[in-house]
Amino acid sequence: MNGAVVGAKADIWPSEQRRGLQGGRRRESHLTYHPTFAPSYHPIEADDDDDDDDDDDDDAIIDRTEDSETTPCTASFTMMTYDSIVEDIATLIDSVHDDETRSHVVGGIVRLAAHDFMDFDPRSVESMGPDGCFDLDHPNNAGLETVWCEDCDLTLLHARRYAHVSRADFWIASANAVMYRTSLDNALDLRETFRWGRRDRDNCGGSGARLPTPARCSEVEEVFLDRMGLSWRETVALLGAHTLGRGEREFSGHHGTWSSSDKDAQRFNKQYFTELLENNWRMRNLGGPANGRAPQDWTTGGGGDDNGRMMLNTDVCLMFDIDFQINGGRPCCTIPDGGDECPFPRECPMYQRGTSRELAMEAVVEFYESSNAAYYDAFAVAWNKATTAGQRNLLPLMTSCESV
Repeated sequence: MNGAVVGAKADIWPSEQRRGLQGGRRRESHLTYHPTFAPSYHPIEADDDDDDDDDDDDDAIIDRTEDSETTPCTASFTMMTYDSIVEDIATLIDSVHDDETRSHVVGGIVRLAAHDFMDFDPRSVESMGPDGCFDLDHPNNAGLETVWCEDCDLTLLHARRYAHVSRADFWIASANAVMYRTSLDNALDLRETFRWGRRDRDNCGGSGARLPTPARCSEVEEVFLDRMGLSWRETVALLGAHTLGRGEREFSGHHGTWSSSDKDAQRFNKQYFTELLENNWRMRNLGGPANGRAPQDWTTGGGGDDNGRMMLNTDVCLMFDIDFQINGGRPCCTIPDGGDECPFPRECPMYQRGTSRELAMEAVVEFYESSNAAYYDAFAVAWNKATTAGQRNLLPLMTSCESV
């Protein structure tokens, strides 16, 4: 069996990560959906024993023994396995019936895959990148424990049917499935460019500090351009995935959707760029936690600062030169109108010609004016580069079950 494939007896939660999950006991998911999968696969019965004994804690971990139910082919990642993941993710999404939770689910699965590859740093001895591991203790990853945990539906799906596939490969395939399912007419199909063979890492402590914080655009440059080697156009295309999902106060402190509603936040399209350019975004929570407020970000529309719309500094700074404003300068709005939507008289400046971030601004305008199909093409190129960062000898999907 290829070393990239997780062995049948591999433990899904290494000891380092168990300690992050309340001492190894099962942690209740914040999500309330409970999808029912195909009846031909036996459900996993979770151990409800809350005893503090270490042995009991280990028993609560999903057991991947040789008798675990998986898809028949365990020697390679086949086209049939990929298509099965797409169908199962669709079932999972469809099992959620309220828009807010569903937007959290679709955004969370894509975020899980992205946070796995955004810690890539070729300058470090431990380059990391997509390795099936995230730093559970770092605030940059807050909320991912509701997507991937011992009792989370995505984790149970992996253990039940795809234990032969590495977590890293499974997370990316699942994110691909979400974007296929939520794209217009299922037009964003990443099956042909998907490659497998990523190796899982058991410990990635400290990797959370490598992720971009939403504070300023320099974080975007450091992660995507300097470390991952992407262009500004590719970076902007990836950030367009913010059209999916929502921010939650209990996790990041940021609240709301990038799209116009939770229903729209379940559709993957170029709407992110329309929202950024056509709405009047104003700074909110000025001063942030230092002033006893939530983290500073941007909102639009009525309802005051507590409404359900959101952009982060790292979104707005793709189009507007706001470094001065977010570092304590006079606040601004992207389209000052003198009305209630803009309490600040200052208009946020755009980048001047000749600056490196002018390329980001040009990409935003390009995708705003383009068709969804053209944006999907650009996104597919950027996503492929990001999900293969630092990887060698990845393989295309196999047409049949065979050892590699």
